[in-house]
Amino acid sequence: IKPIDFQFMYFSRGLGQSLFRGVLFTPPIIIFTVLIFSISPPASLLNFALYIVCTFFSILIYLGINYIVGLFAIFFLSIRGILYSKNLIIELMSGLLVPIDWFPAWFQSLNAFLPFQAIAYFPLQVYLGRVQGKELLTTLLLQVFWLVAMFLLGRLVWRFCQRRILIQGG
Repeated sequence: IKPIDFQFMYFSRGLGQSLFRGVLFTPPIIIFTVLIFSISPPASLLNFALYIVCTFFSILIYLGINYIVGLFAIFFLSIRGILYSKNLIIELMSGLLVPIDWFPAWFQSLNAFLPFQAIAYFPLQVYLGRVQGKELLTTLLLQVFWLVAMFLLGRLVWRFCQRRILIQGG
């Protein structure tokens, strides 16, 4: 795979899978949900457009975390426990399981220094119109920061892993 960038290949595959799921699974879920529950529309057309951008950034951040965690497979026989822990941490700290606003202030302060709220909490806040003006720009820039940080950290971990890989055979 020398001429192909491994990280780019992994991100491309993950992005393709996300797009496939989004196109095939999301419309039926939205229709079913709207028929059963009262769903609020986006705060504005701009908020909806920025929600799409935030969601795209959140997918890339999530893929970056998955990539880094997946590289641990080079060092362990099984990363099943690490994957379960990663999924639980992401669900809890991104606001997927329990809204971040429901947590105590100390948890929210700690969580502000981690990338997880950029996965689900930020896009939802943009959709609902809870962030406006300068705060909206800050939210988008924070997502870009975490996207770049996950990408660079992935590069660093991959370089470290390349020294440890031993491939036998032709």
